[in-house]
Order: sequence, then C-alpha cells, then structure tokens
Amino acid sequence: MRGVDHVVPEDSRQQVIDRELREKVNGAIGQLPLKEREVLILSQYQGLKYREIAEVLGVAEITVKTRMARALQRLRKALANYL
Repeated sequence: MRGVDHVVPEDSRQQVIDRELREKVNGAIGQLPLKEREVLILSQYQGLKYREIAEVLGVAEITVKTRMARALQRLRKALANYL
C-alpha cells in the first residue's frame, strides 16, 4: 500500500493543531502588558470574578473590566490571522 506511511491519523493532526493553537495563545498572552495579563490570568485561569480580582489587585472593579476588555482586544488582534 503506497503512501500509507505518509498518512497522519486524524487524532494526531488534531493534537498538532491543538498544540500550535495553545502555543500561539500562550505567546499572545505573554505579550500583553502586565496589568492586562494579570487580570486575564486571574479571571480565565484562576476563575476569579471581577470583584475578587479588584480586591486582590487593590483596584476598582471598573479598572478590572477595562483591563480585561483591552486584553481581549489585543488577543483578538494577535490571533486574528491564526484563527
């Protein structure tokens, strides 16, 4: 059977895509300004609510919302060509 050794199983292909996407997202997060990155991480990875993040960081809740909006806007822009 010619060419069989060149066929990548669908699961493996999806794993490669998932890994590449994870790397791209992590890289984009790493490029965020620190204040935006910390809000994003506390929210998305630590599961804190905006009120809790505001308490942790000692800022107003509206500041957390603003930083999150900016972070998401930057991520959308950074990932636009990839997704």
